[in-house]
Amino acid sequence: MGPLAEAPALLPALSVVLGASAARTQVPLWPCLAAVLALWGGACLIHLLVAQGGPRGLSWVAPWVLAFSLLGLLRGYWAVERRIEPSEVRCQGIVVHERTWGRGQAGLVSTPLGRLVVISRVPISEGDRVELSGRVVPLEPPEGDGFDQEVYWRSQGAVGAFEGGISVLQGESGVLSRLLKMRLHLERRVLLELPPLCRGYVAAALFGLRDQELTEAHRRWGTSHVLAVSGFHVGLVLLGFSLIPLFRGPRSIWLSIPLWGYVALAGFSASAVRAAAMAQVGLLGVALGRGVRGMGLLASGAYGVLMVNPWLGFNIGFMLSVSSVAVLLGYGARLGGAGYPLISAAVWFATYPLVSRWFGFAPLVGLLSNLLAMPFFTVYLGLLIPASALALALGVDWPVLPLEWVAEAYGGFMDLLWRAFPRVIPYHPALEMVSLWVLALGILLGLGFRGRRLWVAVGLVVISSLAFLWMGGYPLNGV
Repeated sequence: MGPLAEAPALLPALSVVLGASAARTQVPLWPCLAAVLALWGGACLIHLLVAQGGPRGLSWVAPWVLAFSLLGLLRGYWAVERRIEPSEVRCQGIVVHERTWGRGQAGLVSTPLGRLVVISRVPISEGDRVELSGRVVPLEPPEGDGFDQEVYWRSQGAVGAFEGGISVLQGESGVLSRLLKMRLHLERRVLLELPPLCRGYVAAALFGLRDQELTEAHRRWGTSHVLAVSGFHVGLVLLGFSLIPLFRGPRSIWLSIPLWGYVALAGFSASAVRAAAMAQVGLLGVALGRGVRGMGLLASGAYGVLMVNPWLGFNIGFMLSVSSVAVLLGYGARLGGAGYPLISAAVWFATYPLVSRWFGFAPLVGLLSNLLAMPFFTVYLGLLIPASALALALGVDWPVLPLEWVAEAYGGFMDLLWRAFPRVIPYHPALEMVSLWVLALGILLGLGFRGRRLWVAVGLVVISSLAFLWMGGYPLNGV
């Protein structure tokens, strides 16, 4: 088994991002084709040098890797290059997402043309059936280094923006509208009936909502990822349901139902969708009696998600999710449970460039706080979600009050830790190079590289990555 067979979807996933980046920076397609062929040839050569099966093991996997890589490249390029043509429109749709936007509201409306971004002057909520009358225009890239609205909305499936009048319709609605209304009703009950800290953590875990005060606290502690719906939360859902006898053994494939049900409840967060796709591939592998490998699952999940929406390759949550899991898998396979402090530090260093560029800095205390955050919230959320369900069902707050006190004590301790280590690390190119080495080493460890070949491969990856950065293809201006 060589690195090409260990994670055959890795090169195809990278090809989707390469195609999308090239289209966004207006690089012609043919250099990208040459780059994919060169990467594929290099991967085949490395496979021949390190794999035990030699050419025999390569003959069946290499053609498939090349085919899916070329398909991914074309998909990424054309999806980003294609833009909706400006036109007049009059249609009906369902509001599938809504958020505050400046002094008003912005939302995504599912229409026959696809999802459209609307800036509404009338109150709208998820599940509303609305009528649009006006003009559809393409989403435009930012002129400077500011907030990239195009990436934000396109990564959520939007095809364009709507300009014109919007009116909320009354009367009978469809299944999608009723499901969204049920979700909104549950969301409001959580916000109105649970105590502050419990409310903040439940709303973040189930609906992807951020409490401003809680968000600022976790940003200060360097643990903002706890409030972002991610693979961590998906893993908790799978762990919880796997304890039920119905979902054990050969019937584990039925875990797909709560898996995707949770992702839908959480609003199809980019990192949650990646984790769910990764888990789904693993569940299918178990059901079919096939072995599953961590890096192979990560690459397959990322490839599937990127093929559905290549714009996710620019999404900050998706990038952080993939890089974190790659490092966890790589160093975890090598160091095991005893190396948890080193693994946690490796994740911090690997994600430092993304965090410092997007948020302005990376808190130094994060090196320590994350050692406590993950085990703490594994237990805490595992208790909080069922306790909150009981509290809402009975209309009382006593099931969650002890957990509210625990959250207050945890916050107090984290503030003490932050005061002891208040320094923050802004972005610096030299530190980005360290992060690049840490990430490359983690990926190569996850692919099975060991010994001298590992360090040779690390050097090749770093050189290739520097060339990619120099060409301007590193997508850091997304959301």
